[in-house]
Amino acid sequence: MLKIKIYIVFALLHTMSCTNVVTQDLDNIEFSPGPTWAPVSAEEIKETLTRTKIIPDALDKAPDYNANILWYDLPMGFGRTLVPYEVIYFPSWFQWPHDKEKLYTFVMTDLDYPTKKTPNGREFLIWLIGNIPGNEGLAGKKCVEYVGWQEAFKQDPDFHRYIVTVFEQPQKLPIDFNSIKYLKSESAIQNRTKFSTRKFATTFKLGDPIAVDFAFVNVSGPTE
Repeated sequence: MLKIKIYIVFALLHTMSCTNVVTQDLDNIEFSPGPTWAPVSAEEIKETLTRTKIIPDALDKAPDYNANILWYDLPMGFGRTLVPYEVIYFPSWFQWPHDKEKLYTFVMTDLDYPTKKTPNGREFLIWLIGNIPGNEGLAGKKCVEYVGWQEAFKQDPDFHRYIVTVFEQPQKLPIDFNSIKYLKSESAIQNRTKFSTRKFATTFKLGDPIAVDFAFVNVSGPTE
């Protein structure tokens, strides 16, 4: 019951958007304190993303930092294995190296959709939040609703790579993400397929990602 109440609060907060954030050019980059934070070296990030083929399946180069994304109290853990019931609800905790006065964009995708052997829907867009002040993910502009698992996944025995990519927005004012049509029609599953994090970043001039986190999801595992 406690978890349900907490998720309701998170859901209410998630409906809020940040559209009047004043930004400045500051060099005050920091990691904010939080649970289970475990920084990964730049060398390990690059090696891991290359070994798991996240580079080049989604990214061209590795960022210098790992993000820290949690579902309730469960981290992605930069390569942790998760099961469906753990990712049904959207994550509730976000960390990455950030400037409190700047805005960030958060993209979560599935690199192995619809199946690991035939990922012809890569990338599947799970969640997209923009105009995030600092690392306050749930205070950002929700661009695409969270969809963490689907019934059709039960037929795939392989694990899917769920990846979170974080970008620092270059503009001092919030970006109008609604200018792209697919962001308005994500309710249909097919509108989420064949998304490209690269192309999205290029379209909005986001540059290279500053942080990344990922997990292997056993999509045919327990749902409750």
